[in-house]
Amino acid sequence: MAGLTRSGTIVAFVALMALSVSACGGASPSPSPSATPSSGVRGISMVVAGLSNTPWPQPSMRIAVHEGDLAGAVVAMTTADARGAFKLDLAPGRYTIVQVFGGAVPKTVTVAPGQYASVKLIIQGK
Repeated sequence: MAGLTRSGTIVAFVALMALSVSACGGASPSPSPSATPSSGVRGISMVVAGLSNTPWPQPSMRIAVHEGDLAGAVVAMTTADARGAFKLDLAPGRYTIVQVFGGAVPKTVTVAPGQYASVKLIIQGK
């Protein structure tokens, strides 16, 4: 753009941008497809012991996820947080979830696409 003044350069730039937009049909870009929502299981690890028989959160408990039933392969492991809560991203399917501790009661859940199944895992203490 040699020989153009500053205002001439700006006019040329605006004209070039207008041509670019019209070449695209003037349409705004189409939105990108949404990411596939996650699925899995959310839960809490709890223990019941003593006379009160009231469950309370069990922090730092190791949790295993078996494909299908307890005889299935372990497909994930996690540790409950300080409040006993845990969350695992899993593909849709049927899983059995259990605390890795004696006396734990396993729970079988079905994970649907784009959803998290809720589970409460309880250890029956003495």
